[in-house]
Parts: sequence; C-alpha cells; structure tokens
Amino acid sequence: MYLASVVAPSAGARVGRVFGYLGLVVLWAAILAVGIFATILALPGALGAAGPEGLGDSQLFRHSDTWLAVVLPLLALIFGAISVFVVTASLGALLAAATLFVRSLNPAYAGEQLSLSILTKDGEAVGPVSTAFTGVALSLIPVRLTRWTKIIVMIQFNAWLINGTLLLIGFLWGCTYLFTVGWMLWPVTGAGVIVCAVLSALPLVGIVWVVWRRRARFAEVVPTGAENSVYLNSWPRRTR
Repeated sequence: MYLASVVAPSAGARVGRVFGYLGLVVLWAAILAVGIFATILALPGALGAAGPEGLGDSQLFRHSDTWLAVVLPLLALIFGAISVFVVTASLGALLAAATLFVRSLNPAYAGEQLSLSILTKDGEAVGPVSTAFTGVALSLIPVRLTRWTKIIVMIQFNAWLINGTLLLIGFLWGCTYLFTVGWMLWPVTGAGVIVCAVLSALPLVGIVWVVWRRRARFAEVVPTGAENSVYLNSWPRRTR
C-alpha cells in the first residue's frame, strides 16, 4: 500500500539517500537525547540548587504560596505539552529515519521512492508563528505503508498536529512531573514518601487510561494533505 505514486529514483539518488537517512538518524537521536535531558533532568538539577536544605527552604517558597494554585496547573499544561511534543516528535522522526535507512539498504525498495513530505494547512501543526499563515511540511513520511510504518506515521502526526489528546496527555504528564520533582526536592520524608509516590503514580495511570481509551482516535489525526490518501482507510481502522 502506497501513499503516493511510486517514482523510481536514479542510481545516484539511491546511494545518496543511504547517507541522508543515516545522517537524519544521528541528528534525531541527538535531538531526542537533548530533549529528554532538557525536559526531565535539567529542571530537577536547577531546582536542586534552590536551597541548602531543600526546595522548601528556597527563597521561592518563603513567602505566600497561594499563587501556586493558579500558576502550577497552567505551568503543568504548558510544560507537559511542550515536553510531550519534543519527545514524541523527535521519537517519531527517529523511528521514521531509522526505518527509511534500513529500507534504503534493502534491494526490495531500490526501485521506489522511500519518503515524502505532506504540507499541512495554516495553523494545523506545531511550529513558529509563521506556520499559522504558511502551514508546515511534515517530512520523513514513508511512502510504502505497512503496519509498522503506520504506527510511526501516527506518532508523527499526533506529535506535530495540534489535538486534544496530546494536550491532555501533556497536562497529566506535567502534573506528575512537577509534583514528583516537588516532593522529592522539598524534601518529603518518612511515611510521606509513600503517600507522595502513590499520588505521583495516579497521573501516570491516567495517561495509560487516556491512551487506551483514545487508541482508535490516533489514526484519525491526519493533516489536510493526506485526508484523501489510503492512510485513513488502512490499519487499524481497517484490517489489511
């Protein structure tokens, strides 16, 4: 099953794409590593130096903390959505690049184009302010669609295209992350550790529940440029 008409590449293009996809594997692996570090490890490291006796002793929390009731939920949504986007988008691109690199070495794919780009409509995808007027091209989309590449493309589409599921998962992740970092660096001691650990696990359970309950919706998130392709009528919406 193909997302576009098969175009036979030239001999030079077949050689060049091997190195091109390999370079993208290295690039996206580095971006993923930096993204994980920045969104998971950097903040605890910065907050860990907030006070000699822990986060509770820092200047940030020595005065009234009523502002936290308003700021923290908003911060959880913004931070969670950004971190989920960074990790998911780079993971999807890394998996796509790795798959396309392997295909570029496979003689069975020598006579066909391996990937394509799909242009989104204005404001449909995550990106700089200019994308609200120009749209953005989603690249590294495998042309030949299998169940494996359909999963990869779903990861890519759900990361880059603005949708409610991504925001909900991001909010739940932001809540568990900020709460966990907070009680670990406060620090909480004694029996409170058990209580806080259980509370930290609840949003993670919520993420699993959301992913499972909305599993059928992931395949419905699709850019306008691919609405009329075989993408929407392929697995998991239809057994192939």
